[in-house]
Amino acid sequence: MVTEQDIIDLREAYERWQSLDIVVEYGPLRAYAEHDTVQRLWRETIDPAVALVAQNSHKTADGVYVAEAPSPWHAFFYLRAEQQYVYRAGRPLESTGSDEKPHGSEHLFFRGQRCASWEFMSSLRRKDPVAQGIERRAVAALVEYFRSYFAAEDDIARNTALCFAQHYGIATDLADISCDSDIAVWFATHPVGNACPGGEREGIVQAVSWAGQEIVAM
Repeated sequence: MVTEQDIIDLREAYERWQSLDIVVEYGPLRAYAEHDTVQRLWRETIDPAVALVAQNSHKTADGVYVAEAPSPWHAFFYLRAEQQYVYRAGRPLESTGSDEKPHGSEHLFFRGQRCASWEFMSSLRRKDPVAQGIERRAVAALVEYFRSYFAAEDDIARNTALCFAQHYGIATDLADISCDSDIAVWFATHPVGNACPGGEREGIVQAVSWAGQEIVAM
């Protein structure tokens, strides 16, 4: 059982951990100037929280695991630990069976959404056909602009225009993901106080690996 004090302690550990100076950063791995402080924070407060979430996780399909966290800080540290373990061992924390073979270093990417039932889709796909047409014409105009003034090569012009459009609020076929689980948890928990329709579960972070997406695409 998680108490309110447990959540307060974990939030304070999060704030302390985020304030520490990083000496070296390589992928999701970090070395801190205050090494002993980091070790104590993880051993005394963070590791038990990660273990609690891991105990409640379960496998729903090949390569797919679902876990529930009692607070945003539990979610963040669980995803952070997952990210580090996958990078080191090439497999998720929960895959302890002999059928789960380790692979090479793997990067995880995260997407946070406020409502659990929302599909993982681009902003363009969430619009009706008429609105999609308007957004596509805006992107086409940007592609032509970039092709004329910056990059004659079609793929470079189109990809640059798509990223530009996405950044400035034009709906595209791109779906935002992040290498930082902190950013994903923020999007999954904000805006605060806005209930999801139909009383559904609030806040979901999806973690995907590059190799996993390659398998889906093949």
